Amino acid sequence: MIWKAIKQQAKNHGSKAALICHDKTYTYNELVESVEKLSATLSTAVKPGERLLFASEKEYHYVRMVLACDILGVTFLPTMPNLTDGMI
Repeated sequence: MIWKAIKQQAKNHGSKAALICHDKTYTYNELVESVEKLSATLSTAVKPGERLLFASEKEYHYVRMVLACDILGVTFLPTMPNLTDGMI
């Protein structure tokens, strides 16, 4: 489980950068806190085994969503908003 490895890294290196995507940096502690809040919110709407379609223009939102889905046992289906013909 990816999430267990992230949590262990937070215990060992909590203040170090865990995720850097263009305009946002999360330390391991910040990433854990953010993902746990997201998974708590999602748990009210989805159940293990369900599929979740998600679109965002920010890459770090995808990472957070993948980790939250890992916690919840939900299948993550990423999409890209504003996809143009040149991106296909």
